[in-house]
Amino acid sequence: PKGCYEMTWPWAVGSEPVIFPEDVGMPLGQGKTIYAMQMHYYNPDLDKNIKDNSGVEITLAKSVRAQDAAVFVIDGGTNPWMRDALPPGKADITLPTT
Repeated sequence: PKGCYEMTWPWAVGSEPVIFPEDVGMPLGQGKTIYAMQMHYYNPDLDKNIKDNSGVEITLAKSVRAQDAAVFVIDGGTNPWMRDALPPGKADITLPTT
């Protein structure tokens, strides 16, 4: 549906490690053969000789976990491919699923 895209997991420099409970896993694969990692850097003063030492460690389980973890993203109103912006002043709203 409009406003949806695939993101496995968001992460930002300085974030705490994400460790799932024993019975929870993040499904990977499912017919896909390539994953891309997107990095954003912030250096507004264009300082030189700054080195990035961030990293990501992914641990694969030997068996499927009982519960799937997922990301719930509510994007909208800032790009044409996103859903319409939420109306201002509403205390309650229902978003369409298609």
